[in-house]
Amino acid sequence: MATTPSDLIQLANESLKANSEVSYRNAASRAYYALFHEVTSRLTNLPDRKESGTHESLITYLKTCNSGEEPYDIKELENIGYKLGQSKLYRVEADYKLDDSFPQAKGQRAVDFAKKVMQQAQSSMKRAAC
Repeated sequence: MATTPSDLIQLANESLKANSEVSYRNAASRAYYALFHEVTSRLTNLPDRKESGTHESLITYLKTCNSGEEPYDIKELENIGYKLGQSKLYRVEADYKLDDSFPQAKGQRAVDFAKKVMQQAQSSMKRAAC
């Protein structure tokens, strides 16, 4: 059985209920990956990763996408790219800054933000640009 972005965001929500910092960190991380996979599943072309890693390549691609590369509104892609970058910041903090406090409220913000951007991607990445 394949895992979907919806499965990941559901796990993020469940992690918030576990009442531990590691669970809040996990929630933020899973929320980012739910958003990442939601966006990549909708792209026609995946970016080349020659210059940077998979995640930065995707963010840069979305922010600098040219007309004709994707069948979506370029401004929407740019907006989603910036928001994906913001969501990645939550994940980096959750996964790597272990000496910093990561309260439930921060995990909740990360999950809520990812859900909102996932909804934006689902809505705007099915309408072809004019």
